[in-house]
Amino acid sequence: NGYIAIRGMLTREPVDNYHTGNYLFLESLIRSKDADDTVKAIVLDFDCQGGSVHGIDKVLAAIQESKKPVLALVSGTCASAAYWIASACNHIVAYEDTEIGSIGTMAVTPELPPMRVSQFSPRKNAQDQAVNEIVDAACIRFLQTVAANRGFAEQDPMAISQRVGEG
Repeated sequence: NGYIAIRGMLTREPVDNYHTGNYLFLESLIRSKDADDTVKAIVLDFDCQGGSVHGIDKVLAAIQESKKPVLALVSGTCASAAYWIASACNHIVAYEDTEIGSIGTMAVTPELPPMRVSQFSPRKNAQDQAVNEIVDAACIRFLQTVAANRGFAEQDPMAISQRVGEG
C-alpha cells in the first residue's frame, strides 16, 4: 500500500503526537514506500493547511528521488507548505470541492507581532525590514521551487506569484 495521509500542521517536530504532519516522519514513509517492491506508486493524500519551511527540503528530496511515481491527491485543503510538497509530485489530482493554493510565506514567532508576510505573497502586507528579508527569501525559494516543479519557465518571483500565487 503506497497511501500516505498528510494531515495537521506540517512541522519539523511532531505536534500533539500527530506524526503525519512531521517532515522527518513523512520523509521516512515516502522512502520506505519507495523501497517496498509491492508498492507500485505513492499517493500523498492532502488535507492540510500548511506549516513550517524548516525541514520541508527532506520531504521534497524524498519525492524527487523516488523511483516510483508520486501522486498528490487533494481530498480537502492543500495550502502553503502542503502545496509546496504537492508541487513536487508527478501529478496532482483533486476532488471538485477542494481548496488548493495559498502560495506565500510568513513568519510567526513569540518575539514578533503575530505575523510578518512576504511581499511576494498576494494580498498581504509586511512591515519589519529585517524580518521581511528573511521571509521574502523563503518565499522566493518557495515560488521558484513550485515553478520548477510544475514546469513553468518563469523565475521572476513576482511573475510566478501573479501566475499561481492566488491559488
